[in-house]
Amino acid sequence: MRRATRWIQCLGLLALAVHGLAGCAGAPPATRYYTLEAASEMGSSTAPDVAGSGPVILVGPVSFPAYLDHPQIVTRSGANALQLAEFDQWAGSLQADFASALARHLGRLVKAQNVLVFPKRSPVNADYQVTVDVSRFDGRLGGAVDLEASWAVIPLPAKEPVRAGRSVIRADAGGSDYGALVAALGRAVAGLGREIASAFAGVPPGPGGNAQ
Repeated sequence: MRRATRWIQCLGLLALAVHGLAGCAGAPPATRYYTLEAASEMGSSTAPDVAGSGPVILVGPVSFPAYLDHPQIVTRSGANALQLAEFDQWAGSLQADFASALARHLGRLVKAQNVLVFPKRSPVNADYQVTVDVSRFDGRLGGAVDLEASWAVIPLPAKEPVRAGRSVIRADAGGSDYGALVAALGRAVAGLGREIASAFAGVPPGPGGNAQ
């Protein structure tokens, strides 16, 4: 009887010790979520539905490389090595977020009458379609981010580009955390928007075509 009581006491002490160790370990860090741009950075005047004197633009499709098809933020850890963040993720689809951010920049820079994002959900016909093929969109923590993309500006309803180009953009993160990295990625998208917007110089608004 004494031996059984002693075993029960030992088991109780062991349970308390395990509970104490778990308390010391603490809960795992909370996951942090990010978007490419903050509303305070863009301002209400850059919204796609703000009317201007320029053309109606349809942005997309925007294609992304398969290595970015993760909710986790992807960073470079070597020349050919990638790393997925454990607790830092995109709040939604990075591909859709990229297209929306680019549309906002183009709407402001081109002073578009309207900017739609592919696939459009509006009866408005677009004058020009901007297609983008992203081959790289990542960076190093505490370093720089790189955006490489081919793009084309297509008058509608025609299918042949009136302008086309390839952009290679680098932006310094200016910090060692994921917040700084995401902010730099947002600046890279803004840089892409400036390069595509320059292709609209001297291009008149079209009569309004039908995007396919």
